[in-house]
This record gives sequence, C-alpha cells and structure tokens, in this order.
Amino acid sequence: MGAVHQFGGNDTPARPYLGLSGENRDEIERLVATGLEDLL
Repeated sequence: MGAVHQFGGNDTPARPYLGLSGENRDEIERLVATGLEDLL
C-alpha cells in the first residue's frame, strides 16, 4: 500500500515523500536551536 502512495497507481496520483520550503527549513532550524538552548 505504501508504494501506491509514493509512486501512484491506477487512479491514485504519486505523492512526494516530504517537501520542505525555505520557510519550513528556517522554522525547523529555529525550533531545534531553541530546544538545544533550553537544554543547556
């Protein structure tokens, strides 16, 4: 079933595994940095 979601099949379109925009990457970096600061 996972292959159908990833690659598509019959009437099901393929779906990308994971897509990150520049804004997403910036937010993840900020969250990780904040979490690490809280630990130290």
